[in-house]
Amino acid sequence: MNSQLIHNQSQSIEILLDHILKIPGDKIITLAIGNQPFTVDIQANGQIGYDVGHKQLFAAKLYRALAEGGGMTIRQFLAIKVSRKFKNEEKGWLPEKNLYGVVFQNGEWVGLEAEAMQQAHETDASTGEPLPREEGMHYQTFPAC
Repeated sequence: MNSQLIHNQSQSIEILLDHILKIPGDKIITLAIGNQPFTVDIQANGQIGYDVGHKQLFAAKLYRALAEGGGMTIRQFLAIKVSRKFKNEEKGWLPEKNLYGVVFQNGEWVGLEAEAMQQAHETDASTGEPLPREEGMHYQTFPAC
């Protein structure tokens, strides 16, 4: 791999991480590369994971996604909590969430628009039939769009 390509990938990953960290509050990142999902928490203070090595591991996974393709969701937890009834009929307080998305392909990443996120999450992939909207979920355009 030539040094210019490595430099471009590093710069691309730094820009992506900057955009993710600018989304306020606590976040859960789910990165899907093939059949191997990877999840990491990012705290409101910008700390990635709960161990010193988690940031480096996350960056390595992002490099792999650039090379192989994949997708990522960023679930941002909002300060607003709403009473919800669970499947077992009990009630509880759950946070409202914003959901952002990124696609990796051809060595690049692309932030998704809110409409694309909504369509992807509210459509059954095997049948094309609509799925019910997840309560408390707000689809958002990735900040880099």
